[in-house]
Amino acid sequence: PTLAGVNRRDALPDATVAVEVLSGALLLLPRAVFARAGGFDEGYFLHFEDLDLCARVRATGTSLRLAGAVRVLHAKGGSSGGRALFVARHKHRGLLRYLRTHDAAARRWPWRALLPALAWLHFALQAPRLAWRDARARGQARAGAADH
Repeated sequence: PTLAGVNRRDALPDATVAVEVLSGALLLLPRAVFARAGGFDEGYFLHFEDLDLCARVRATGTSLRLAGAVRVLHAKGGSSGGRALFVARHKHRGLLRYLRTHDAAARRWPWRALLPALAWLHFALQAPRLAWRDARARGQARAGAADH
């Protein structure tokens, strides 16, 4: 799904272009820039740590560039072990932390109260489907292990 340009499937440019964020799956920064931005915020787990770092890098006056000609395959799920409910929980936590840190509107009433409620409502609505997916995956893994 496409939401405000997220998860778009447009072709990448061949040139190097300025961007607001880069994926942590492949993010190269000079050590001095990384240190000046304060490195990764250990308060994040699994999601949004790359967006947070990019925001802090930009705050130092450093621009971010995407090398469109470079292609990298990102094998998803390596950190999460295929646990959809676990991933969704941390994704929602990371989103809220990011918004509280980098979006002034998210710190003002009524958003300060509404955003957590909306995020956790979204999580609660997803949770049964994700728990079912996790249970099916565990069952398939056990069945596969029994075959060997």
